[in-house]
Amino acid sequence: MCFFAAPLALGAAASAAAAGTAAAGTIAAAGGLTALQATALAAATGVTADTAILGMAGAAASAALPAWVAPALTIAGGGLSALSAIQQGNALRAAGEAEQVAANSQALQMEAAAGQERARAQRIAAEERRKVGLVASRAQAVGAAGGTTGKGVFDVMGGLAAEGDYRARLAGYEGETAAQGLELGATLKRYGGTQAATAGNIARRTAQTKAGTTLAESVETALLRKYG
Repeated sequence: MCFFAAPLALGAAASAAAAGTAAAGTIAAAGGLTALQATALAAATGVTADTAILGMAGAAASAALPAWVAPALTIAGGGLSALSAIQQGNALRAAGEAEQVAANSQALQMEAAAGQERARAQRIAAEERRKVGLVASRAQAVGAAGGTTGKGVFDVMGGLAAEGDYRARLAGYEGETAAQGLELGATLKRYGGTQAATAGNIARRTAQTKAGTTLAESVETALLRKYG
């Protein structure tokens, strides 16, 4: 068996050597190298003959592409970048507008709350005056029933009236202060919403300008590549 195995092994080696020589010849033809240089390159890099042939054939195919392909790809890339910038600008503008809508809604709620504070203060003031009137009437009735009239009764009634007026005014002041605070907050909310919308519009215009610049630069680069 060993006698026949040796010739077979030698034949296989010869076939492999022939295949390697053919592969080297193909690499040399594709890359402009001599067969010896191609064989040495494949051996030095550890790349198989088939892989080397495919890689060099792909490079040759790329080099053989029409001249207009590279500029077209450059312009297409610039167009995609410009489109992305425009979409980002539109998103920023939409976000600013949404923030403005939300701010205006909150401002309306705060203004409604301000009106409610004023109404509540007016009810409290009216109630204080009503209480004072009842107490004054009661004091006058008690004084009359007890035979107490004159300056003393009027002094008591005057004091009660002054106390009631103070409480009514205090309620009105507190309600007005709360209402004005809410109205100021509503004004600030509207201002913030307007600023957000303005910033969104500015961002959108900036993105559009950037998109135009990017596209123009890609066209210029493509023309330079094509015509030098």
